[in-house]
Amino acid sequence: MDFSLLGLGYDKTQTFRRGSILGPEMIKTAFGKLETNISGVDLNEKAFFHDLGVFYPKDSIELSAIVQNKLSETKKFPIILGGEHSITFPCVKAVKPRTFLSLDAHPDCEDGEGHNAVFRKVTEFLGAKNCFLHGVRTISKKEGNFIKNNKIKILSASAVKNLPGPIYLSIDFDCLDPSVLPAVGNPEPEGLGFNELISIVKSLAGKLCAIDFVEFTPIGVAGLDELYSSIAGKAVYGAIAEIVKVRK
Repeated sequence: MDFSLLGLGYDKTQTFRRGSILGPEMIKTAFGKLETNISGVDLNEKAFFHDLGVFYPKDSIELSAIVQNKLSETKKFPIILGGEHSITFPCVKAVKPRTFLSLDAHPDCEDGEGHNAVFRKVTEFLGAKNCFLHGVRTISKKEGNFIKNNKIKILSASAVKNLPGPIYLSIDFDCLDPSVLPAVGNPEPEGLGFNELISIVKSLAGKLCAIDFVEFTPIGVAGLDELYSSIAGKAVYGAIAEIVKVRK
């Protein structure tokens, strides 16, 4: 199966901890050190990657232009590595899915232009009835009102599998519990386990049209960053393996 791999090093609006600009390159570096035989699928034999490169936009306008140029014409399945979560909105606009699902510790429904407003912007583009959340465990009062007023559904893991395709899946690494991966911009306790994340991807794999991984934020400690980037890389590889298995 053919994939397009796009890195978007962008963290202009990241809060609490900055540094996700380094995420795409670090995850790509980790790929070369990981086992490719995953869940019975050898990615060296079954997954073929067209590397679109890693880009470092200076602002949201340049970010949108890069995404439009790289994704609008591709016929291959897009795998996007962020960067902060705001990179998702131009990717959704380029891919034009029917359904959007965000796995995130936060709903990102603030009123603004930053990474914490990306879900709200996607709902304005696709319609709130087509946008869903899973893994949310920290919500501001304003976000709670937006979710209630727009009847946005925060789904259980069992309900996720019933979503209609084609689906754009956005994975903020802070959906994972910090005991699994603490190297994120805004860690929150009581998150998903690694296998829970892969199980969700597995349940959707046949309906996905694109997937992004965002907010991997190195902590700046040699050795630990290599460890955490390998965990992030394993999540990406695990998701790709599930997609390949369904579509082979």
